[in-house]
Amino acid sequence: MRLQFRKLAIALSAWTAFTSFAFAQQSARDASGTKTAIQKGDPDDPFDPVNRLADGAEQATGRKIRQSSLDERIEFRVGISPPRARRGEMAKLTIQGMPKPGFHTYPLTKRSAALTPEGSAVQDPIGLSKIIYKENPGLQPLWPVTETEPVPVNEEGVGTLLEHESNFSWSQDILVLPEATPGTKVLRFEIRLQVCDKTCITDNIPFEVDLEVSDAPAMPL
Repeated sequence: MRLQFRKLAIALSAWTAFTSFAFAQQSARDASGTKTAIQKGDPDDPFDPVNRLADGAEQATGRKIRQSSLDERIEFRVGISPPRARRGEMAKLTIQGMPKPGFHTYPLTKRSAALTPEGSAVQDPIGLSKIIYKENPGLQPLWPVTETEPVPVNEEGVGTLLEHESNFSWSQDILVLPEATPGTKVLRFEIRLQVCDKTCITDNIPFEVDLEVSDAPAMPL
């Protein structure tokens, strides 16, 4: 009896393994067939799955064009996601600023509401950071810029200013215009800012980042 039970258990185990393998093989064939079917879509239909690009998880890294007098005070990382887009689509430019210990800089989109006794603004707009775009045919930066929330700091003898004392980010959508030509586009811009400790230094830091424009049909705006 024990021998028969053991033989039955072995047979059941073998049958389970076989059916699991067969199911896995059939699933793989089904998935392959589905993938093939999707790839046979209409390349002229902008909404067809065959024309969908990779999601925004991938990013193209930007590059700084030259050294700056601010290099000892702050670092930047620049990227654009996705690195490839169709005409009529948007990619997101992200700029990460990292002030060195003891240094701070100023926001791009906000300033303190504090006023001097005379009623003028404590934080002059001229002291805010700026992104200055160069001529970029086929690419259009869109407002607004999204920014990490700055912190209010009471600067002795000046008043309350909004500042970035730690890591921060700016992000902005870049539209690929319908008339853009396919191929690699170079988005060129400068960051103009001042970085301070007991003294302030102002400079422009130029950057470039590549964005690949697909030859797929343009998306309607």
